[in-house]
Amino acid sequence: MKRAVVGDVTLVEEEPGIVTIDYGTAIATAELVQDVVERSQEEWGDDRIAVLVKAKSATDLAKIGAVLSKHDLASFTVASAILTPGKLTQLIGNLFMQFQNSPFPQRQFTNVAEARAWLRDQVRNDQCERRVVN
Repeated sequence: MKRAVVGDVTLVEEEPGIVTIDYGTAIATAELVQDVVERSQEEWGDDRIAVLVKAKSATDLAKIGAVLSKHDLASFTVASAILTPGKLTQLIGNLFMQFQNSPFPQRQFTNVAEARAWLRDQVRNDQCERRVVN
């Protein structure tokens, strides 16, 4: 399983096809998100992955949305689960999802196990769809 670090952010392939991006105590800024996306593409660009994002806080959601929209994330991202365990992070998650027009399935979760289960289903569905197309 692959692992990468960008500043205080860890990117870990917890299981095949599912990568957890944990910002820890770092504030998700547009610049940091840009670096994380670029590192993700370096590590997993040839593979399609589902992403579990853990971030306690973020600044300038419109800029973060702009950073994400300029990358071709849909080419290697199956789905994105955003962990929002508290009321404040749920509010931030809601605002973020309003700013970003996601080309792949995206949901908020308050529970890591539920998020991973949903991501597993998304990976399985993506693999089935790709087999049918090929």
